[in-house]
Amino acid sequence: MEIGPGSLSFAYFLDEFAGIALFFCSTEFDGVNDVPCRFFAIVFDAGSTGTRLHLYRYVHNTDHNGIPFKVEEEVFREVSPGLSSFSNDPAAAAASLRSLLQTAQTTVPLSMWAKTPITLKATAGLRLLPGDLADDILDAVSSFLFSNNCQHELAASMLFFAQG
Repeated sequence: MEIGPGSLSFAYFLDEFAGIALFFCSTEFDGVNDVPCRFFAIVFDAGSTGTRLHLYRYVHNTDHNGIPFKVEEEVFREVSPGLSSFSNDPAAAAASLRSLLQTAQTTVPLSMWAKTPITLKATAGLRLLPGDLADDILDAVSSFLFSNNCQHELAASMLFFAQG
């Protein structure tokens, strides 16, 4: 499947990480064997009713048709309820992502983990929470991810939370 306007989660990825992915491709492309560069991207879509994992395995598209990446596979998982349901227990909100993170950790090869961008887009229910409750949940999620092997230098610099 080629990425086009219909894939919102991957569009988020492209918007934030495309230049970095191309850097990896240009520095790791196996020109001797003409093996295409394979990458992974992890997107957590934290909505009001649940959190969805979109894990993409993609290659740099060499067809020169104007589309920079081609998705080879998407792994999709979902957990309920949404993060905002844990407004009184941010640690439980973070722990609700455990099965999604385990799926990501078993899908992405260990050799690619340090090069795999991770993003969490938190919208919907979180922005409706009063006071600092949303920030408390996002802080707990961030701590959870970093304490579960998402603390390598590259992923740490690419962990984004967007409300709006």
